[in-house]
Amino acid sequence: MDGTVLNLSTTEEEAAAADVAYARRANAVYGTGRVTAPRAPGRGTRIYAGHIAGPGLVEDWPDRFYRVCFPGEPDDPCNPPAPVDLVTPGIPAVRISDLASFTPDSPTQQMQPNGWMVKGLATNFVARASAHEQTGELLGQPADVRFTPAGYGWDYGDGTTGSSATGGATWQDLNVPEFSETATSHTYEPGQYTITPSVTYTAEYRYSGSDWQPVDGTITIPGTPTTATAWVVRTALVAKNCLDDPDGIGCNTKDDPIPNQ
Repeated sequence: MDGTVLNLSTTEEEAAAADVAYARRANAVYGTGRVTAPRAPGRGTRIYAGHIAGPGLVEDWPDRFYRVCFPGEPDDPCNPPAPVDLVTPGIPAVRISDLASFTPDSPTQQMQPNGWMVKGLATNFVARASAHEQTGELLGQPADVRFTPAGYGWDYGDGTTGSSATGGATWQDLNVPEFSETATSHTYEPGQYTITPSVTYTAEYRYSGSDWQPVDGTITIPGTPTTATAWVVRTALVAKNCLDDPDGIGCNTKDDPIPNQ
């Protein structure tokens, strides 16, 4: 039976410890008399084109060695086992509920007109929030969390709500006249209302030295409510305004639930 000659990929010094027993076993089994362990560590090797009668480390001439193997031998170098893929445990998914120790910033609110409304005319609302980072403890480890606005909402205080992908813009920024309808405006009947803005954030996190990872879910944070009054407006020619003449025409009517301004 012929054996296959393999190039020795390691140094003789590394191979000697592993293959001395293999070479001795080959001599005992096959009696070749030519199977030996290395005696000159540090020498290089090359492919030996030929056939050897037994397995093990074969000395072709002094200081040059080759591994010889037979299919089916234990730990057969002719047919090494397939490499095993090492599976690295994945980073566990982080849910928005895991961020209980983090508190994103609340949105700010602007309304036009500022602090009052006119019955039947659009009141413009603008909410503002920006991306920001916080540092704290996440699942028992120090971590950074980044919150990014993804949408805005309003509770208009009259039983209705609104939402927008953006926080809106002022009439001036939109270059439109006052009382123009916008994507974030609302119209009121006479009365007093409390308007509450909100912002919805997506979140990402990272541990020291790692890349940003997404957090499952979103979190909605309310802003500070604003209380304002919707007035009925009538037009009349008068000599004085309501501040100078509180009892003047249109300054305090019994027909409306609240006085006009």
